[in-house]
Amino acid sequence: MSDRASDLAPDIATIAPRVVKAVFTSRGEAAKIEPGIGAPDPGTPEAARRVWVVRAEGRFVGDRVPPGADPVIGRTGYLVIDDATGEIIGMGMP
Repeated sequence: MSDRASDLAPDIATIAPRVVKAVFTSRGEAAKIEPGIGAPDPGTPEAARRVWVVRAEGRFVGDRVPPGADPVIGRTGYLVIDDATGEIIGMGMP
């Protein structure tokens, strides 16, 4: 967590990370688990991609914000992880 994020939400820094739920599914079905995940076009290789959707509690910091903006900080969130590579291909809060 960046120093700036810690300054903005010091109470979140004390939350122990905890996985609430992990589901193995296709990328095309992931939006049924977490509605904030956009669904790719059906029948495409992206829709068939196997992923883990992991809902967790802890410190979530989104740092893809406009220059000069504060990071987005949350106590819960989800990660979309590519099963083949282990790469995080998506995330969301809350």
